[in-house]
Amino acid sequence: MKALFPETDFPVRYRPAFGRREVAANPATPSEALAILAEDFDWTVRKAVASNPSASTATLSRLSRDPTAPVRAAVAASARVQRVALELLARDDDASVRGAVASQEMATPAMLDDALDPQDATTRAIVARHRNTSPGTVERLSRDEDVSVRAAVAGRADLRSDLRELLLHDQDPAVRAALATRQDLATSDRARLRDDPVASVRAVLAGNPTSPTEILCDLATDSDASVRAALAVNPASPEWVKHQLSADSDERVRKAMASDHHMPARVLTAMLDGADEPIRRRIAQNPATEPADLLRLAGDPSGFVRFLLAGNPTTPQEALRILAGDTDTDVKRRVAEHENTPHEILAALTKTEPLDILVLISKNRSTDKGVREDLVQSFVELVGDEHCGPGMFKLLSAHPDRRVVEAASRNANVKTLGWDGALRD
Repeated sequence: MKALFPETDFPVRYRPAFGRREVAANPATPSEALAILAEDFDWTVRKAVASNPSASTATLSRLSRDPTAPVRAAVAASARVQRVALELLARDDDASVRGAVASQEMATPAMLDDALDPQDATTRAIVARHRNTSPGTVERLSRDEDVSVRAAVAGRADLRSDLRELLLHDQDPAVRAALATRQDLATSDRARLRDDPVASVRAVLAGNPTSPTEILCDLATDSDASVRAALAVNPASPEWVKHQLSADSDERVRKAMASDHHMPARVLTAMLDGADEPIRRRIAQNPATEPADLLRLAGDPSGFVRFLLAGNPTTPQEALRILAGDTDTDVKRRVAEHENTPHEILAALTKTEPLDILVLISKNRSTDKGVREDLVQSFVELVGDEHCGPGMFKLLSAHPDRRVVEAASRNANVKTLGWDGALRD
């Protein structure tokens, strides 16, 4: 307490609110000091105390009756709150407080029932997901008028078979989609969801890695592109299905596949032949792409494709050698900072490229130590020169090497050049 706010001539209670909040939120603040701050006239300070893991149970008990709802909600969310206080807060008039109680792992079935409110669907959904909610309450919530509550019930790990059957016939697709995410659905239930009239439900099923192969194969010919796209990136989909979808007539399907980092490299290779630019862009930056295909893309006619390729962490050195001679400066910048770029290529670039690329080379861990040292020494000379322009000064004064920063601070025109005070010690 004293280390944070010395009590010589300016006690904590006279500090500005933000200062008191800082003390109230600090876990190192003694519980005795937190007890004092729990009486603060500013509710944000009291809330900080309620959220502090060092607050005593007595302090939390007192704050559970605080007149401000956010303070009581913070008490309800505390891991140190006592059961008697939580029981009181479960019957609170404020929905946010009851929601905090419903989110507590230690909440009992009785507390969760008390937290329910016919006018507060958010809290009812939280209760519907809670593992301690009683079976009777879960059944009641499975018929709730709010779709988010019924969807929360559909996601419960302990969902009874009769409730699952009920929710399979729910009129809202969001509830059926919540069921489609489950890993324990019977094949007959999945077959019913496969034939669901709403594409969003079928798409969730198509993306579920626990869906049987038979169901996934059936969805490969679905009429909706969103379903086929979800199926294409499902790691459980057979490779022959992915090959089939790689030639899909809808670009959204092919884009999803080209962007998927878990796509089999053979599928990406097949997609690359004759691919249009949007697909080549995605394949160029996909780390799952075969090195041979990345090398092919180094000669792509699109500068944007080559730019994305130069940023792919798996781009092979042979491709980076080619890209180092690219006519596009943005491509060269990425080559300069790529850790796979051969050190001799980086050294060669220092003789031909502008200052911003030299700075990137100096930061690259693959750059030869001697080359890096030469670059730093040249930066020291440039940034310390009184004729250094504002643009160059701004670029070099932010360099991570302290020698460059110190040289910038010694420049005779440091103030007029716009020295950033944050760089000083």
